Amino acid sequence: MNAFDVFRLAISGTIKTYPVAEKYNKTPAQVALHWNLRHEVVMIPKSINSNRIVENAHCLKINCRV
Repeated sequence: MNAFDVFRLAISGTIKTYPVAEKYNKTPAQVALHWNLRHEVVMIPKSINSNRIVENAHCLKINCRV
């Protein structure tokens, strides 16, 4: 799978993060970031909200193979 495949999945709405997010008590954004990191997809998350930046960084603390 490459970055373009991921983009197509995201556009089509195929990626459903809510059940996984609920299972691991994480936000859908954290699950999506975690998935991208696991699949070596380059991403540039943007936020000026310091709480959201910290929240995004916690995607590294998910103990699953999504």
